[in-house]
This record gives sequence, C-alpha cells and structure tokens, in this order.
Amino acid sequence: MKVASFTTLYGENGSGKTALLLELCRALAKWQPQEKLSLLWEDEQGLHLSRGSSLKDVQLHSELEIDQGQKVSVPDFSTVFYTTSPFERLRRSRLGIKDISPRFGEYVESELVAAFTAYPHLKQRVTFVDQAQVTLKLKTVSLVELLTVYRPDSSAHKALDPELKKQLLELEKSASPEAKFIWSYAILEGAESLTAQNLYDLIDELQELVQDHHPWLSKALSDPEFVLEQLTEHPALLKQLTKARYALVMVKLLFADLNSWSRKSRLGYLDQQVGEHIRQYPHSYAELSNLGLLQFSFTQLSSGQASMMSLYCAVARAFGEFEQAFPEQSMLLCIDEGEMFMHPKWQRIYIFDLLDFIGHFGQLAKRTHVLISTHSLIVAADTPAGRLFDLDKARLTNAFGYTPKQTLSEVFEVEDFTGEFNHQRLERLAAVLNGEVLGLQALGQARHIADSLANDELRRHVQQQLDVLGGRANAQA
Repeated sequence: MKVASFTTLYGENGSGKTALLLELCRALAKWQPQEKLSLLWEDEQGLHLSRGSSLKDVQLHSELEIDQGQKVSVPDFSTVFYTTSPFERLRRSRLGIKDISPRFGEYVESELVAAFTAYPHLKQRVTFVDQAQVTLKLKTVSLVELLTVYRPDSSAHKALDPELKKQLLELEKSASPEAKFIWSYAILEGAESLTAQNLYDLIDELQELVQDHHPWLSKALSDPEFVLEQLTEHPALLKQLTKARYALVMVKLLFADLNSWSRKSRLGYLDQQVGEHIRQYPHSYAELSNLGLLQFSFTQLSSGQASMMSLYCAVARAFGEFEQAFPEQSMLLCIDEGEMFMHPKWQRIYIFDLLDFIGHFGQLAKRTHVLISTHSLIVAADTPAGRLFDLDKARLTNAFGYTPKQTLSEVFEVEDFTGEFNHQRLERLAAVLNGEVLGLQALGQARHIADSLANDELRRHVQQQLDVLGGRANAQA
C-alpha cells in the first residue's frame, strides 16, 4: 500500500465507532502515559511499547523482544477527523479535535486550494466533477466591523467615537474593492501574525489615518504606484499594507479576465482559467481562503456528489497542512463513514480511489495511517486483507474474497439479505405454496405477491404452482 497503514472499523449503530475515532484523534495528538491509549510501534531499534492507563497493570507475554522502557521518544502524531454526519460537530468542538469535516447547506463551502488540488484526480474518475457549478468571490470586511472587533477594551486607547464612525461609513461607501481588500487583509492577517499590543497600536494608527486622509484614502490604497510611506511611517501598519498589496496581486490573477470580483462557472472551466495559478501559489491562496477573503463553494450538487467533493477536498487540505510538519511526524487520518451518501458504484471504488489519491502525496502518504469506519457491505469486503476491525468483538478480522452473502453473514452477522418488510411477504407466499395456509383468500394474496416478483423465471414458476393449487381449490369448492 501507499500509506503506512489502513484499517476499516465496523460495528452496529451505537457501538461507539465515532467515539473511538474521536478519542484516538484526541489522545494520540498529545499522548501522555495517563491516557488510556497505548502505543506499539517499530523502528530501526526494534519494537517499542508505551503503556497507557488501560495496560498499566496488565501482564503481557510475547515471543518478540519489546522495549517497554524510556529508550526512545513516543512517535509524534498529528491527527485529523472527517465525518459526513451533521450530529457530531458540538462534540468535536468540545474535545478540541482538528476537524476537516464539511458544512453542508444550500452551498457546500470548500477550501480553495484543496478543491483545485483534488480536481485533477477527480475529473478522470467521475463525470460530474467537470460540470459541477462553483462560485468564487472576493469577500471583504467592513472597516467599522474590523475596528469594533479588534479594538482593545482598555480605556487607555481611543474610543470609536461617533465622528470617526461617520468618517468610516463615508469611506466604505465610496471605497473601491481594492481598498476594502487592503484594509481587510491588513487587519485580519495582523490578527494572526502580530502580538496583541502591536495589533492595537496598528488599529490606533489606522484610525488616525482615516481621520486625517479619509477623502482620498481609498484612491491611495487602490493605486499600486502610490508610495505608502506618504500615508504612514508606523512600521507595523506599513508592513501590513505592503503585504496586503502583494496579496491583492494574487487575488487579481483570479479575476483578471472579468470586470467583477465574483465568478460563477463549471469547475472544469474555472480550472482552465485559474487552476494553475492556485496550484502554483498554494500557500498564498490558502492564506486568503483561511482569512475568509476568498470564498469558494459548490452549488447544485446532489448529496452524494457533495459528499465525494467534500471528502477529497478535505483530504487535500489535511495533506497541505501536514506538508508543513516536521519530517519525523506521522499523521492519523480518521474518516467516519465517508461513503455514507455514495451510490454503490462509488462505494465500490471508494477505498481504491482514496488510497490512490493519498498516494499522490508521495512521502507524506508513507507517514500516514488511515482509519475509516463504515456500515457498507461493499467497503467492508474491499478492505485490505486482515485490516477489518470488529469493534463489538475488539479484534481484527478478514473479509477478503468473501461473496456478498458471506460478507453479510460473517462480518455483519445478518443471515438474510431480504429486509423485514419483504421477508414477511415472502413468508406468506411460502406458507401458501407449502400448504400451511389454505383458502381462496390466502391464495389470492399469494397471487398478488407472486405477480410482484422481480425475477422473471421465478415469477412464472410460482404463478404456475399457484395455478395448480387454485385448480385444486376450485375443484374442492
């Protein structure tokens, strides 16, 4: 395989699959001996075991030599969690899990760079991807809102007085999109990169700038040739405005062929226009997307299509962040029922395509452990040999080579494929055919059931048997 390991987790509803994935993500990211989780791993020096509290007093016997001391450090892991379930968000937030799950609604939002990283892979596999309707737009923030949110509460700093607010509103009303972007980026990025005190000082300086120059400030910020030192000598503000100018150049590349800051098209066309720009400067566009200044979303997708796009975009995003990690770090990628909304045809290629996509990340993939959960018969049967974990019995099992009937019976412990509704109808039909239920009324109900059978040969055979029984019943009558 192209990954460090792959495991499929299955169990009945309520057995704790999601809870286990979340707990693994939480405990592994910052492992301590008091955690229940224990770690067994191998490196050049051999096997190592770091016991969690669940194995604290347990006697372990092994024919292999296992180091249980403190000779080596515990492996460093980053962990990410993905689910299509709308019911887990509060729990994930409460646990502090690094969550890459989608937010489904009228529009399916996606991280811009992740979407265009995933697109070349997906367009070869599913036809809808090229035709998927998408929206990409510039989203700036009101200067009044920015100064209100990021101002200090300290009375030692100037208050947002009514006259200043009036000037801000006048400036916003006449400001160009470029100027709005400049101040939005300067403050939002500053909130991420500056100390709190430096940000407060920057905002105070910006307020003075508005008060002194608001009639022509928008024009100055919009003009790439304008010398910013004529506006301010404040080091932090000057640095932020300069960075914002560079970021604006990157934004303009995405809308260069338009007279607006919003575009709606199919994904294939948008990739032709701007895909290479985004893939060439992933860090710049990821920053703009994370700051909320570039919004990218899918429209008019079915739940299955949205599920597939969201999954691959989320995985691409996870690897984009993992790329910044130290080379000795590994990643645990947990995907909770990622195939939930997918047609069986897509479920059949779910594991293959997921591993193939992850494999494109080369050495990063080899440091990645993938753990998925499923209720799907197809996904369970397609799991690599010996990597199917039965949560109810707490053991690894194997479904490789099983027929659908065997997978249903041996893995999910369901003996009959037919659901209960149709099972009862077939039982009534069988009772008439076996002579257990007699009478013209029962015979009529049996004929009605037989006429509905999907298999042509079986339907004709059963109808013939019922005709024979009907002839006998009429003769007796």
